[in-house]
Amino acid sequence: MLLVGPGGQSVLLMSDAGGGNAVNNIYLAFDDDASTSVPSSTGISSGTYKPTDINDGSVDFFPAPAPQPPFANALGVFTSSPNGTWSLYVVDDQVGNSGTITGGWSLSLLTDTSPPQSRPILVNNTNDSGPGSFRQAIIDANLNVGPDTINFNIGSGPQTITPASALPEITEALTIDATTQPGFAGRPIVEIDGTNTGPFSGGVTGVLNVNGGNSVIRGLVINRYNNSAIAILKNGSNIIEGNFIGTDISGAISRGVSLTEGISIDTANNVVGGTTAAARNLISGIAEGVIFTTYYSDPATLNLVQGNFIGTDVTGTRQIANSHAGVSTRSAPGSPNNTIGGTTSGARNLISGNGTGVDIVYGPSAGTLVQGNFIGTDVTGTKSVANTEGIEISAPNSTTGGTSTAARNIISGNTFQGILIRDSSSTGNLVQGNFLGTDVTGTVKVANNYGVGMIFSATMNTIGGTVASARNIISGNSIAGIDVGATLRATTIQNLIQGNYIGTDVTGNGHLGNGTSAFFDTNAGIVIPANATADRIIQNRIAFDHGAGVRLTNPPDASDSPGLKIQITDNEIFANDGLGIDLGNAGITPNDSKDPDTGPNNLQNFPVLTSAVPPSSPKSPSDSGTGDLAVPDPIGADALTINGTLNSTPNSTFTVHWYFSADAQCTSNEAASVPLAFGKVPGVATDGSGNAAFIFPFDFPIGVTNGIINCTATDADGNTSEFSACLTVPAATPTPTPTPTPTPTPTPAVQFSAATYSTAEGIGSRAITVTRTGSTSGAFTVDYTTSDGAGLNQCSQATGQASARCDYETTLGTLRFAAGETSKEILIPIIDDSYAEGTENFSLTLSNPTGITLGSPSTATITIIDNETTTGANPIDQASVFVRIHYVDFLNREPDPSGLAFWTNEITSCGSDQACIQLKRINVSAAYFLSIEFQQTGYLVERFYKAAYGDANGTSTFGGSHQMPVPVVRLNEFLRDTQQIGQGVVVNVGNWQQQLENNKQAFALEFVQRSRFTSAYSTSMTPTGFVNQLFLNAGVTPSTTDRNAAIAEFGSATNTSDVAARGRALRDVAENSILQQQEFNRAFVLMQYLGYLRRNPNDPQDTDYTGYDFWLTKLNAFNGNFVAAEMVKAFITSDEYRHRFGP
Repeated sequence: MLLVGPGGQSVLLMSDAGGGNAVNNIYLAFDDDASTSVPSSTGISSGTYKPTDINDGSVDFFPAPAPQPPFANALGVFTSSPNGTWSLYVVDDQVGNSGTITGGWSLSLLTDTSPPQSRPILVNNTNDSGPGSFRQAIIDANLNVGPDTINFNIGSGPQTITPASALPEITEALTIDATTQPGFAGRPIVEIDGTNTGPFSGGVTGVLNVNGGNSVIRGLVINRYNNSAIAILKNGSNIIEGNFIGTDISGAISRGVSLTEGISIDTANNVVGGTTAAARNLISGIAEGVIFTTYYSDPATLNLVQGNFIGTDVTGTRQIANSHAGVSTRSAPGSPNNTIGGTTSGARNLISGNGTGVDIVYGPSAGTLVQGNFIGTDVTGTKSVANTEGIEISAPNSTTGGTSTAARNIISGNTFQGILIRDSSSTGNLVQGNFLGTDVTGTVKVANNYGVGMIFSATMNTIGGTVASARNIISGNSIAGIDVGATLRATTIQNLIQGNYIGTDVTGNGHLGNGTSAFFDTNAGIVIPANATADRIIQNRIAFDHGAGVRLTNPPDASDSPGLKIQITDNEIFANDGLGIDLGNAGITPNDSKDPDTGPNNLQNFPVLTSAVPPSSPKSPSDSGTGDLAVPDPIGADALTINGTLNSTPNSTFTVHWYFSADAQCTSNEAASVPLAFGKVPGVATDGSGNAAFIFPFDFPIGVTNGIINCTATDADGNTSEFSACLTVPAATPTPTPTPTPTPTPTPAVQFSAATYSTAEGIGSRAITVTRTGSTSGAFTVDYTTSDGAGLNQCSQATGQASARCDYETTLGTLRFAAGETSKEILIPIIDDSYAEGTENFSLTLSNPTGITLGSPSTATITIIDNETTTGANPIDQASVFVRIHYVDFLNREPDPSGLAFWTNEITSCGSDQACIQLKRINVSAAYFLSIEFQQTGYLVERFYKAAYGDANGTSTFGGSHQMPVPVVRLNEFLRDTQQIGQGVVVNVGNWQQQLENNKQAFALEFVQRSRFTSAYSTSMTPTGFVNQLFLNAGVTPSTTDRNAAIAEFGSATNTSDVAARGRALRDVAENSILQQQEFNRAFVLMQYLGYLRRNPNDPQDTDYTGYDFWLTKLNAFNGNFVAAEMVKAFITSDEYRHRFGP
């Protein structure tokens, strides 16, 4: 092939002496700058080549009249004018090989005075190959020596390139800049559809294999592939920025494939993302977002991942899950010293909605730094977009967070642990300065299940530190702040938990307790269930948790070891719902003589404080060496000597730690306020009988004249006891004061502990305390109910009035105090909507006391503090919020952690498949009505009313105006009674069956004593007449056995004055199997209104039962199939339901 210019000069472009097989569909470009000449002996493939010269004279290349040698071998030899006619000669001169030349050819001349390799390579079509294609551009770049740039000009606007096979490996330094595509306005619009680029083969392969080093990949959308989007396997110092990986061009819809990776890195010094919005990568909808690998044995080290959205949509508010991990060092033998995040806001990664947010795995993945990120929240740091786990660490010497505010990670809203440190390789890891379980302000709950977990031989890791800036805020989590150890696993050893706030807000004073209720044994500030040894818990503030402050439970499995040698000293532990420190069985563990028992911390006996007396002579501050007062004042007349005893293991040495709080009394050996002073008495030695006495001096802090002291004992191995009983310490005075005249015992009264309470909108449930004063010798009851002035206001209206439909859940019932009980709590679920509505108030009122009088205040005002400044996206679209609302709407309680995790996963397991999500939300929603817990509480209440009072009449215009029988129970009746039967019941937790049975019996007995029932059923009725009327109301023709069983509740009585028998008979009818079947669809439709809409079927926005009639008719027509009838779907997608929570 010859190129001949107008001046007769000729260049041999290529020559194939001797003929050969036909060559088809070859695309060639000739360029002096090309790095490769046309091959002389191998097959030719499409590409850019340097002209060649074969003039050895052995072959007759070109017969006349073709130009004769000599030929040039460079295009640049043309020195004459290029004007004129150019000729391209293609000659076949082999005798016996009469080849055919087909196709066409074109000739383009470009005059360019710039240096070689400086011209961008242009992609100007979406073809798979050939001139102007993306494939050809990569081929050309590889052939050139030195760095190249590929720009795009494929028409205008979004374009999709679909390679027909794997793209060439990038072997030279190359910048691929798709932001040059016309129409680019900040988001990538050039899409690479990797459907045909092949699966993993021979290690990691990617749609783009960036192996030349010093390359930049910018502004592409890469999706639908079966391998990696970008693989960097051989040379480092690359930059990957501004791409959408795994999504469509909008960044809102997943276009990923399972078991695929986003960016695979096996080299050093690469940057994924950057500190500007333009540099941000969106990496979502696949298996692993960014993974550091070792397929080619080059350590993936010193890499930087910053400023990206990983696992969310482009807005950072909605999940598009990476199913395994957002960022991972999963491939052995590890990837050390990489940084995820940074200390500027632009460096912050949003890593949410993934299987695991950050997965630091394998021993050599040491030195990983994770800082400044939002992990498990939305882009604002205020809402949950849950990872399954926030960070999982199975490697040594990583740092999560730091001691500067800028280094803080917000690790909140995750389904299980915020941080999980696991396995024997997890040693020397440092977790400092983070918020775990709160929003970005540190004042509002955004719960993980656990804040931090350390399990499976995790050893010598540190949570917190010695300086205030190292403090983690570990609060608001659903089960526990920190979990150390686990059943059926190896033992965690010598971990340090120091200097954290656990259960408080960032100020240390606000209530953000971990756990949902002291009812759950593992709810605690710190819980150690099993297999933990020599861990230290020191200098933390642990308060307001809904369970114990520190809980060491009995091992759940016989093969497990209890937590042992767990040192719990110098902490500020106060105002938790359970004990401050709780060992073994829940509640105070009594001391035993010589302390031979075993269990968590060997069930170490606690000391006994016996007296506080003035010292025999004044002491100077330097004499108080046995006690290190935190807030001392000069020793004076109010100084005391504290005396105590300890009985424990004979001939052993212990340290007694004491704590002083300015409280009048303590509850369950725990102070109600922060300790103001503390100290220790070392060297307390027991004799052969296990007895020891100890004393220490105590002086009141400045301005304090009385309070309480409690203490613990810690043996030489570090086993710390529970707290002792509190000793009241009034200030000593030189002159005795006269005995005051006794004050008459006040009349027993019941009242709220305060007239006003405030709560953060995202707290979950707010606990309101009701107290008894005066004599505590008798039992009593008092009713309570919430109320507000919101009326029919829309939920979006900012009126200052909270609404039971939108802002909190109607809470009403009866408190029953036993003799000796002095306080109880009422839990009111708070709804965390997305409206910017300002501060709102509602009321809680006590009424109808029996056995006691109402004190003051008997009405309390609860203020909900809004956590939005602008109205945001509707949170009900978040799976965890959707599930939690169903717990409070249908079961009247906060979710148990395992239930929340299970039902949330049911929805999130769909990934971004919207059809799957919609169906799962319908089925999850219906599951609450169908659940054992609701069927045995709420549905039973509906049947009680049906059996007792029959039906009400309702008007409907569906199919023409008519009257119809409708359920007689109304919303507030239903809520009160359902909450009563369900009190303390969580199916499959504890002795729930017995609790439920006790509740049913008490409810039935109380129901038949209400004035409405006694008015309807005279005690003069015979048992037969009584039971017949109940079955008539129920619309049931009972079997003889069922009818006789209900009548037999009265024995041989001829009337129905036996109240207990009335309750039992009514319950027999309400639980009749025929009634359960007949009433099922009616109750199911009723709950669409009572549960979802929080109103009666004929309340506004309805005026009658037309809607109820429509859905009941449709559900019956589909034989109760709620999916086919689209009933649940209609209600959970209705504006009325959705607008309870947001726009």
